[in-house]
Amino acid sequence: MEDIQYNKVEATIIGAGGLAREIDSWIEKDSKTNYKITGFWDDNISALDNYTISKKILGNLNDSQITGSVLIGIMDSNFKGIIFERLKSLSSVSISTFLHESVIIGLRTTIGEGVILFPNVIVSCDVQIGKGCFINLGSQIGHDVKIGDFASIMPNVDLGGGVELGNNVFIGTGATILPGVKIASNTRIGAGSVVLKSIKKEGTYFGNPAKKIF
Repeated sequence: MEDIQYNKVEATIIGAGGLAREIDSWIEKDSKTNYKITGFWDDNISALDNYTISKKILGNLNDSQITGSVLIGIMDSNFKGIIFERLKSLSSVSISTFLHESVIIGLRTTIGEGVILFPNVIVSCDVQIGKGCFINLGSQIGHDVKIGDFASIMPNVDLGGGVELGNNVFIGTGATILPGVKIASNTRIGAGSVVLKSIKKEGTYFGNPAKKIF
């Protein structure tokens, strides 16, 4: 018996760096996704030259030809926000969301436009995830967590119950944020850090316990 072939939505990826290529890879390997990636948009037209990838860079990030469904593969939270809002203003563009088939999501959780969740992410109940957020491999999001817009959360991060992240927050690989902690917008938490108490002033924090270094 032949496999049934479902119609897929053609989509392109904004960016062509490591994150964008990862998105392309996970979509291609996801048996349940309804996306078919047809290319990338990036200001560096040679970004894919060293990779054996069949898809091409279709134009730069300001190209007037960007239309249809797009996924945003940009790591930098502030730049991602700028690109998101510009694309959002274009009636010809639809900003898409991708949740890998292995993701687990609890009840009453809300997920914003353009969110991307990589394999084995676990999101508990009553969580709010803002628009344009990215959560990488194996991260765990506890109950009642609130994540602001354009957050970037790296692999194996643990956000305890009731954690609140402001907008444009970056959480490095393997970091742990204890329950109830609040982190100010535009803050970066270094890889492996443990945040024991709320952070009210934006900056870069690192260590166990995490302390402001910049």
